[in-house]
Amino acid sequence: MLGTTIAHYKITAKLGQGGMGEVYRATDTKLDREVAIKVLPESFAVDKERLARFEREAKTLATLNHPNIAGIFGLEESANSQALVLELVDGDDLSDVLKRGPLPIEEVLDICKQIAEALEAAHDKGIIHRDLKPSNIKITSDGQVKVLDFGLAKSAPAIDNDFDADSPTITADYTLPGTLLGTAGYMSPEQARGKTVDKRSDIWSFGVVLFECLTGKRMFTGETVTDSIGALLHREIEWDQLPTNTPPAIELLLRKCLERDRKRRLPDIGAARLDLELAVTNPSRSWIGLPAEDTANGSGKQARGLSVWHAMLTGCAVLSTAFAAWLLKPSKEWERPPHRHLEIYLGEGKELYTRHNNVLRISPDGTKVAYIAKSSENDSPDGIYLRKLNQLKPEFLEGTTGAIQLVFSPDSDEIAFQVGTSIKKISLESGAIVPLMDAPYSEVLEWTRESGILLSGDWRNPSILKGAVGKSEFEPLTAIVEDERAHTSPQILPDGRGVLYSAATGFRFDRGETSLRIQRVPGETKIVVEDAVGGKYLPTGHLIFLRDSMIWAVPFDLDRLKVSGKERILFPAVGGRAAGGGFDISDEGALVHLPGKMIPPPSYDLFWVDRAGKRKEVGLPSGEYFSFKLSPDGRKVAYIGFDKMNLNMWVYAFESSSPIRLTNHDGEDASPVWSPTGESIVFSSNRDESGKRSIYCKRVDDFEEAKLLLTSSDNLSPKSWNPVEDVLVYTDQNGGDENLMMVSLEGSDEAGWTAGEPRKFQATPNLERNGSFSWNGQWLAYQLHEDQENSVPEVYVIQFPRKSKGRGIRVSNIGGRSNFPVWSRDGSELFFGNYGTRGQRRSQVYIANYAIEEGELVFNPSVTPWEGAEFQQMRASRSFDVHPGGQRVLVREYSEEYQAALQKTDHFGFFENFFDYLKEKVPIDPK
Repeated sequence: MLGTTIAHYKITAKLGQGGMGEVYRATDTKLDREVAIKVLPESFAVDKERLARFEREAKTLATLNHPNIAGIFGLEESANSQALVLELVDGDDLSDVLKRGPLPIEEVLDICKQIAEALEAAHDKGIIHRDLKPSNIKITSDGQVKVLDFGLAKSAPAIDNDFDADSPTITADYTLPGTLLGTAGYMSPEQARGKTVDKRSDIWSFGVVLFECLTGKRMFTGETVTDSIGALLHREIEWDQLPTNTPPAIELLLRKCLERDRKRRLPDIGAARLDLELAVTNPSRSWIGLPAEDTANGSGKQARGLSVWHAMLTGCAVLSTAFAAWLLKPSKEWERPPHRHLEIYLGEGKELYTRHNNVLRISPDGTKVAYIAKSSENDSPDGIYLRKLNQLKPEFLEGTTGAIQLVFSPDSDEIAFQVGTSIKKISLESGAIVPLMDAPYSEVLEWTRESGILLSGDWRNPSILKGAVGKSEFEPLTAIVEDERAHTSPQILPDGRGVLYSAATGFRFDRGETSLRIQRVPGETKIVVEDAVGGKYLPTGHLIFLRDSMIWAVPFDLDRLKVSGKERILFPAVGGRAAGGGFDISDEGALVHLPGKMIPPPSYDLFWVDRAGKRKEVGLPSGEYFSFKLSPDGRKVAYIGFDKMNLNMWVYAFESSSPIRLTNHDGEDASPVWSPTGESIVFSSNRDESGKRSIYCKRVDDFEEAKLLLTSSDNLSPKSWNPVEDVLVYTDQNGGDENLMMVSLEGSDEAGWTAGEPRKFQATPNLERNGSFSWNGQWLAYQLHEDQENSVPEVYVIQFPRKSKGRGIRVSNIGGRSNFPVWSRDGSELFFGNYGTRGQRRSQVYIANYAIEEGELVFNPSVTPWEGAEFQQMRASRSFDVHPGGQRVLVREYSEEYQAALQKTDHFGFFENFFDYLKEKVPIDPK
């Protein structure tokens, strides 16, 4: 080819050769510039379909204009060949640079940031590289990175039939017998398996290149193609080869990029580019998430050890016989290693109940593990299982059925646990159960020697509360300050120096910023670690905490209450809820933890379900739809959604394309109720300074701020607006007491509404909730919870106005927790939801038929389920509603993305001698 001309390009020298053809230096005789010419293989010229596809891609690539991408100038044809005209880049291949060894960390960050910028620009255009590797990356004399061959490495002839037509090229440099195969070691696992390729394949290859830049070694090598592919599919990643000065953010980025399961891989290279930028300026921070590392991938030295023990434990309900024998053996006969990380399986058909915090605890003396398990077939917790570490099998603790969280007593002899709103304790010696206190809104339960029972709640009780064992009175231990919204995971520091806790500045701990803070008792509050949750101070002199589904550690000066070293990742794959209940540690340093990754915030989809049980999507994207209510004509739905760390209200018309926002403020809205005309909505909100929930009113079609309608020293929540008389039924809640109240409304939708004097409608020592007026306003259905300890809520119907005392007619009779009654307009059916036993959130809509005889309602004693009308109940929010026509019901379901994130949790991690491992991994400077 030397001396020949293609179009107006004269070939002057050969630059290289690969599976995609030969590359030459050429002179552009028209523009007097040097270019690169890639002469394509004959297979392109003879295969018209392949050539047409290649031409289309070349035109797409020509649209790229980025300083880190070698440009494409044209596609030329000659009599016998097809050729690409490319930008000529003078400089060294990254592969040649790496032959000299690993690069300095500053140089790695700069080079890989430019590579990420190039990939990001291409991915934004829908272009995938498919063959990213050091030999396709040039570095100019002034340090500029140029990525070559974008989108062109597609259809090389397979070698040993190891690749399909869409696999990357195997360059000529690596095809000789007995030599290393470069490209095969950079392709993604899905490429190696011949599966569909997307931008996440480039992200894997980017991670391999980044790893090689840091270590100077190729990750996956072999003497044949098969060997190399076997290595990238199955060989554990040797994380301990990373330099000790690798910033935590970069180690975390690598783990995210090198997930073999691409569904758990970093989804966007832009996130990698951002992390590289931030690592330069703040190398001690992590800025990306990390999914759980499976044992096939490995998670450092401890994960490789874990895989051995996993084999010993497979098929066991708990620890294997070998492990139990090791635990029982005198220490003189068996010297234990410094640390041991194991998986403990619960047994067939059992899973950990992970819908709450603190479902897995280890006793302070380290001799027992307790956990809450459930059957794989349902969502309701069985209760507490106790695993003594000198026994082979766990035992179920009778009387703990329905427990949702637990904690050991400081002496390890008792367990406190929560069932519903009641906290009890059980003696591990006698099995005796004693009620301790009521805790209506407890989210995290702790038991300390210093302060007794500690609770942390939600927006209703945002601070840490302390209470003496046996008493129901609590007092605040921490105070909400500045931007804090809620506290959780408290720990009393040694010598009473203060309280360590996690603070959320957003609506929830899994949204927005979280941090570890210390409040001196008494005294000021200070932030000690940003972007962290679930912190614990350990006697080793460290703080450990959760971030991005990983346990991190940092040296901590207890005298100055200040971090005294660099943060380090200890190990990944820690699951649980976002409030920080994913792990627990004994006094002597044994650690237990939930596996997997932190469960994300729930997201939902809304569906119509008709009488035949067929489902149809509403049209809204997946989101956090809290309480929602259909308009009187059924054409719109008002719903509470999450935005900017707050709960606000939207209205969506089913015939439109997008929802309309009605409120925008810093509080939390709830419980929308339409006026009979559908022109106004009343709702509850805690937006004022008191933090109590008041009732507001807002017209749907104007932009004015909602007007305060009714307030009280208690929390108020509207439930139903009488369609005949302008009377609003609402609940008045004070602590654990909740009653139905009513108030007359005066005015109009146009002029606005004012509230009269509140009156009791159904106020007893029981809980009365969720009132719902009938189509003619003459009856009210409501939910009654008579005995919170020993009964479940039921649906009753009572006349309006009331003509006699009493609870009225009982409608529901199927057990479980019946709620949110809704009337049909034809005067023959009443609908209600039911979600079974405590803790079970999978719910069903039921239909109760009735007739009117001599002005009285007569209900059929049998109720029937609405076929296919199952929904996901979320606490006390309305999770379904029936269209006024009665022929379809609107239900809420977990989105497919969220359901995929809910991993099966049939085991937990046990890390023996964790303190030794911690001191080895994160040494403390004696200074």
